[in-house]
Amino acid sequence: MAHSVVDALSNSHSVTVLCGRPSYDPTERRPWRPYQTEFAGRARIVRVGSTDSPRIEMKKTGVVNYLSYAALAIPRALFVRCDAIVAMTDPPFQGIVGALVATLKRQAVRPQHPDMYPDMAVGGSIVEPGWLAKGWEMLHRWALRRATRNYRSR
Repeated sequence: MAHSVVDALSNSHSVTVLCGRPSYDPTERRPWRPYQTEFAGRARIVRVGSTDSPRIEMKKTGVVNYLSYAALAIPRALFVRCDAIVAMTDPPFQGIVGALVATLKRQAVRPQHPDMYPDMAVGGSIVEPGWLAKGWEMLHRWALRRATRNYRSR
């Protein structure tokens, strides 16, 4: 999905994608570096040195992957020049991170919401119902209200 969005936007805009290291496909594993830059068509891809532990046990390794991504992505995002931010929902809190970065940079944020978090995480027993899920939902709703426009996949 991200590839389709980037292709469409890069036809008429300069696009920088900020993402983590691949963790789904072992053949795409890359050596750790704080930041790696590559190009895909007309888009510049900046990969942050997040952990890339296999997602077999999402409760243990997935959370570490997401937190390490956020720890490196947020500071890097603050230094990328932009007119708008499009935030995907993988990692699951990326919409929240995108809204935070957009607020700090005083930029527009347009989250892409193909996944329904935290409901999906609670329903899949990845996150227990309780204060964590409620806080996550509150931040998720804040990010949606912060958006200048919300997109949903079809």
